[in-house]
This record gives sequence, C-alpha cells and structure tokens, in this order.
Amino acid sequence: MTSILSVEDLHLLFDDGKTRALDGIDLSVKEGEFVAIAGPSGCGKSSLLSLIGTMEAPSSGRIRLRGEDYSGIEDFSLFRRKHIGFIFQSSHLIPTLTAFENVLVPALGWSGARMQTRARELLSLLGMEERTHHYPAEMSGGERQRVAIARALLNEPELVLADEPTASLDSKNALRVLEMLDSVRRERNLTMLMVTHDRDVASHADRIIHMKDGRIERTESPR
Repeated sequence: MTSILSVEDLHLLFDDGKTRALDGIDLSVKEGEFVAIAGPSGCGKSSLLSLIGTMEAPSSGRIRLRGEDYSGIEDFSLFRRKHIGFIFQSSHLIPTLTAFENVLVPALGWSGARMQTRARELLSLLGMEERTHHYPAEMSGGERQRVAIARALLNEPELVLADEPTASLDSKNALRVLEMLDSVRRERNLTMLMVTHDRDVASHADRIIHMKDGRIERTESPR
C-alpha cells in the first residue's frame, strides 16, 4: 500500500516555550490503514491529531498528505473541507437540524442533488434511514454519533480523524458504532487515525501506536 500521510520530526511547544506536547514524532500511514493512537491523558495523542487535522500549527517538523507539505497550504479551511473528515467524542450535532440536515452541514453551498443523495446513502449505510428526519433530541447517543460519522464522510475525505469517538457511549453502543465505522472505512478504502485510551477500542485497528510524554513509545499490530 502507498503511504498517504507522512509526519517527520514533529514538535509542539506550549506557550511558555519550554513544555513539549510533542517531542520529535515520526509517523507514516498507508492508504486504507486504520491506526489507533493510544496512551494516557496528557501524552500528546490529541495534540498530534490536532496538528494532522490542521487545527494547530507545529513548532517544527513537517506533515505531508499525499506528498503535499502542510506548510505550503494557503487556505486550511478549504484543505480540511476537501481532504479531512472529523469525528469527535461528542457528536456536536446542531439541535435545530434533522439528521439529514446535520449530515449536509459540511457541504456549505455544495448541497445540490449529488450531496443530498450522498447524505441519504450514508445515513442508510449506517442504519439511520428511519431517523433521517429526526432531530438530535429524538435520537440515542449511538444514533447521534452515527449521524456525526455520516457528516464526517460527506465530502469523501481521504483521511478521517477520530478523537475518542466512542468515549461518551455505553459499551454496547460503542461497539456497534465502532463496527459500523470500520465497515464503512473498509468499503470506501478510507484511511483513519483514531485517538483512544480504551484498549478494547484500539484493538479494532490495524496498528496501535502507543504514546508517552509526547513521543511514540512503541507500535503493535493487534490483528
């Protein structure tokens, strides 16, 4: 498989210029790979995801997506919209919009017939076809998270970044959401990085990267 994401000697310093959130991260992710980033709170895993998602800028080092160096990107919002899908611990759905309308939010003016068709297809794929016109308050936590997954996939991203996507769910819903997410990933050949502190959740990945004190401590293949 071809490498889609490359991280080279990545550093992130806090505002005091002394405390390191990331301390020389090197990482390569292959196209279609599911990578879990695990470790205790404060180890730097969410900071790494934030930098890869262009939500923050590194203090030094390089990140490349399909060979494109992030430092050369002029419009990060457009880059994220075209290439990256985000799934968070909380679904962050807009309460006044239906499931269908929430999925269409990332389209931002692209919501013509093709996007609407894709939104319906994703909701159906995630078992939410009967909830299309329901509002978030009318859904369970697991259902809201499935809508959030559909929203993240709407623009056909090359890279999906998930930050503790099942942490707010009970074990039954967490497993169901994770299995659906992995199924969609395989079907669409998506590349996914997922931050988690849960060993059982991480075991669904192709590879687990363990972090400690801003560094990669070790890597394992659970499958």
